[in-house]
Amino acid sequence: MIDCNNSRFLGIEVNIPNCETFFAFCAYLPASSHSIDFFREHVEYMFELYTTYQEIGTVVLLGDFNTKINGPRYMFSSDQRSDFFRSLMIEHNLVSVNMEAICTGPVCTFQSHHAGPATGIDHIIINVDNIENIRKASVLDNHTFCISDHHPVLCTFEFRGKGANLQPPVFVNRPKVAWDRARNKGAVTDYSYAVSQKLWTLEYPSGQINETTIESYYDEIINSIKTAEIETLPHISYKGYMKPYWNNNLTFLRNNMRSARKEWINQCHCHDSNCNAFVTYKNSKRLFRAALRKAFDEFESSTARRLEKEIDIDQKHAWTILNRRKKKSSGCMSLKKDGILYTDSDDICDIWYEHFCTVFSPTNYKDCNRQNEISEKVKAIRNSATKGTSATSLLIKGGLHLPTVIS
Repeated sequence: MIDCNNSRFLGIEVNIPNCETFFAFCAYLPASSHSIDFFREHVEYMFELYTTYQEIGTVVLLGDFNTKINGPRYMFSSDQRSDFFRSLMIEHNLVSVNMEAICTGPVCTFQSHHAGPATGIDHIIINVDNIENIRKASVLDNHTFCISDHHPVLCTFEFRGKGANLQPPVFVNRPKVAWDRARNKGAVTDYSYAVSQKLWTLEYPSGQINETTIESYYDEIINSIKTAEIETLPHISYKGYMKPYWNNNLTFLRNNMRSARKEWINQCHCHDSNCNAFVTYKNSKRLFRAALRKAFDEFESSTARRLEKEIDIDQKHAWTILNRRKKKSSGCMSLKKDGILYTDSDDICDIWYEHFCTVFSPTNYKDCNRQNEISEKVKAIRNSATKGTSATSLLIKGGLHLPTVIS
């Protein structure tokens, strides 16, 4: 964390092994309700920060700048604020990422309330030489991240190591924790106690503190938490009997589909048929679904053939398979009426009995004219059916259609 001595700025330093140091400064510049001098003061301070840290690493400015910045995607009539800001950007050779052609999504990042004016005042600003390090950039619209009147601006940078390649982290598939079972059995309390005990027993690094020491101590903390989890919490185990048709090919295709879906979401999350990521995900999903249906059909066919052979040889085993495949009846175990929850089966039956006794009972039809109208319509339908003539649908007052009689 970098102390900027100013409540409108916050900086962080990111150190990536074998890469140049990365500095990100989040800014919230004064709004148009403040004077131009107050705005100039904070803009000059921000560019002083940029000049200072540019000498030792890559600097990115991001946040709500409360001024418009022009670019290939955004042209506007300039004012004092935008002219002053633009002059400093030109001096330091800076550009706004979300105003460049590489960015996708809406141009205006701020939409005022009650369908007011929309402007582009939120930016990610970098040196023009660093544009080649951008993998993708987008402004989100109609997304779950959009929780205010400012649209989120996303930018992905690709860092290249010096003298060594960065190795991607290795993720190991571990059993998931059955948290519902853990809460019911009170295992969460045991887990919390076990984590506390194991962390208390760790020895704080002694001697010289360096990068290796910190990484080693971090690994010990993670291993202690994982050990406490394995010893105290129940895990979700694979139940092969639930999907007996599953095979290694389905696992391979499912993993490919998940990887393609993650890549699609990370790149654009669009539904454009011309997008390679979207088409790749859809094709992988189509292959997985086709293989899944094929495996299920083959399993059903093999089960049917086995039953056909065993029905005369081993009827006990055949009926075991048939009974296992029967759908179990499910009944309502509880029913709430008038704010009271009933769980006894006899009480539930009595409640339904009273309900159906009142449904469509004659007491609900007290309008004699309506009853006479219905009787006349029914009589007309019967007469037309007896004569063998076709009759059209009849409409009773109130919107009730009686069935059409066809000769």
